[in-house]
Amino acid sequence: MDVLLRALIVFSAQLLVIIAVAAIAEAVGRVTEPRFRLSYWRTIALACLALPLAAMVGPGALGSAGTFLAGSLEGAVSLPVPAVPRAAGTVMWWLLCAGSLVRFGWLCAGAVRLRELRQRSRAAVLSPDLEAIRSEMAPQAEVRVSSRIAQPAGFGLRHQVILLPESFFAMDREAQRTVACHELLHVARRDWSWIVAEEVTGALFWFHPAVWWLVERIQESREQLVDRLVIAQIPSRRAYMTALLEFADGSRGPAALATAFLRRRHLRSRLRALVEESVMSRRRLVWTVMVLVCVMAGAIVGTVMALPLGRPVGVAHPQVVEGKDPGVTLPKLISEVKPQYTPEALQARIEGTVTLTAVVRTDGTPEEIAVTTSLDTEHGLDDQAVAAVSQWRFEPGRKDGKPVPVRVEIEIRFRLKK
Repeated sequence: MDVLLRALIVFSAQLLVIIAVAAIAEAVGRVTEPRFRLSYWRTIALACLALPLAAMVGPGALGSAGTFLAGSLEGAVSLPVPAVPRAAGTVMWWLLCAGSLVRFGWLCAGAVRLRELRQRSRAAVLSPDLEAIRSEMAPQAEVRVSSRIAQPAGFGLRHQVILLPESFFAMDREAQRTVACHELLHVARRDWSWIVAEEVTGALFWFHPAVWWLVERIQESREQLVDRLVIAQIPSRRAYMTALLEFADGSRGPAALATAFLRRRHLRSRLRALVEESVMSRRRLVWTVMVLVCVMAGAIVGTVMALPLGRPVGVAHPQVVEGKDPGVTLPKLISEVKPQYTPEALQARIEGTVTLTAVVRTDGTPEEIAVTTSLDTEHGLDDQAVAAVSQWRFEPGRKDGKPVPVRVEIEIRFRLKK
């Protein structure tokens, strides 16, 4: 299997373990403070994205290796060597890239739709009290009205815009204040930049349910935090909850990609948080932070050690040594599969040598096979050489009398019969 694809699989397993531990730790710790919970999940997300940096601590790029084998081919046999792992890896890469492209296309379409909504909207005429709230909280925000949306939405990086549905002005004055305060708080906190980063992460990891869940958790925590901030400034809890319910049917409208006033999947948790309003004491919060930091630090370190990038999941390997290192006995070839000419290479009458590097594991199987000196990428001889070497078997190399993974250099010669 392709080394990068295998690393992606291990990385996905790392994400699954860390996010699962983080969820259990949050549940056991009974974290109810929205601001802390939002910071907690953002930190978990950043730690997960930084996991590949741990791989840089290990051995570096391929170094010089000992040349110890030379496979040669004479004749014109055109039977191909099976390369199912390589083909399967190629298909998987195409699927991963296609899924991300579809997701990014959907995001771009949403961005175009938001721009269209803004262009077709009109400037909102706010009452004096709403205008005073806007001037105090987010004077840079432009408030507009659109007949094409069913709920408020705020978006924009440099030019922040809040779109209000026409139904907004049919609400009572107190409900209008809470809704406007909610969207203005999003603008003041510059939450749109976080939304964009979260959606990009979701597009890159569209195949990973744990990442979906993590992004949802961050978004839910942010909405609960803004809900609490609104109630702190405009203590009309009943009017605010009524507004949440009133806009519930519009949560899947054309502005769903924006920082919406409501997302249907968050409605129940947000209403429950508003009703219960559980407050953590300062002492309990400090102890919770300390425990979660220790638990998650241990979980991250343990996961990185148990599932190192670049190695098969669940298999531990000693450190790879180079074939030219002192005291290293090179592996011995015990089973060889000859590479085959492809019909295209035969017709082109290509001859020469392909040089590869590979790591011979302690069980005698090669891995991390890479072409260092190419002969033919167009007609498939390089691929044939890799496919053949992947089927070789060795007596493992040794260092100080103990079997160790050894990186070696292999030459495959392609020659035609005269």
